[in-house]
Amino acid sequence: MQQEKFKQMSADLMALKESEFLAHNFNKNPIAQAHQQFNQKQITFFIQQWALIANRYITNLIQMEKTISPNGWEIVATIIQEIITDELSHHTQKTTHYETLGINFHNITASRATSVLFNNMDTAFCKEVSYIVGTLYATEAKAIEELLMLRKIILSLSKGNLSSTMHVFLDEPINKWKITHLEGLNSSIYKYLSPEDYGLFRLGFTDMILGLNAWWMNITTETLAQRETVEA
Repeated sequence: MQQEKFKQMSADLMALKESEFLAHNFNKNPIAQAHQQFNQKQITFFIQQWALIANRYITNLIQMEKTISPNGWEIVATIIQEIITDELSHHTQKTTHYETLGINFHNITASRATSVLFNNMDTAFCKEVSYIVGTLYATEAKAIEELLMLRKIILSLSKGNLSSTMHVFLDEPINKWKITHLEGLNSSIYKYLSPEDYGLFRLGFTDMILGLNAWWMNITTETLAQRETVEA
């Protein structure tokens, strides 16, 4: 019975994501709509800021696993450990997954939009476990569509001329990891989530989606402003 209730809630949340989340819809995403006018500096700025968030997710996962483990969410904690392993290891190229982007994260400063998102992520860890797991569920649920959309943008910007490592970065998580991650969460979260926690779980999910929407809107404004600094 509890599994069926979770399935229904999950279906409702997936429908919400499909209708509201900007990143996966090329016709709604503000970066997708503006990217053809970007110069090289703007392209670099956007990719670096997106990569900062993707890289920060690893830190968040580590904190998340530490937070939920003492609260009895053993299977979910194990899935988080598996996600961390996938994000950190890149078996094809024998290197860290995000190193295939060719970005030195130590030399990048988070923009205002990215800093606001980071602050929101940090605040989430002060809330109930069911809320935290809701943010995890949202992040994994949106990952495939976001990577597909990002891949479409990068291919358009590069005119199809991508390095082999960049192809691996964009393709491997889509083909191997993200589907498995979400399936694992679907088969385990309901075992720990009581009906009275559904509201907090849903709130964590929607807050993450809305926070990411705000980032996509604001990062577009910041990316467009990079052209003004060049022309000035």
